Amino acid sequence: MTSQLPLSVLVVESGRDAGATAELLRRYGHAVRVAASGPGALMAIAADRPDAVVLDLDLPGMSGWELAERLR
Repeated sequence: MTSQLPLSVLVVESGRDAGATAELLRRYGHAVRVAASGPGALMAIAADRPDAVVLDLDLPGMSGWELAERLR
C-alpha cells in the first residue's frame, strides 16, 4: 500500500497538545486543521472531509468515543 502526501488531517484536541500535534504533522508535509470539540470536529468534517482524524478521547461536547462512532 502506498500513501499519498500530503494528507489532509484533522486534529481534534481540546488541550494544549493540539498545537504540538498539528505542528509535528505539518513538519511532515501534511495539511492540518484543528478542532477543539466533538461538535466542532463534525462541522469541520462536513465542510471538508479529511483523509485522517487524530482525536483525543476526552473532549467537550461529546466524548472521543462518541465522535469516532459517528465518523464510522
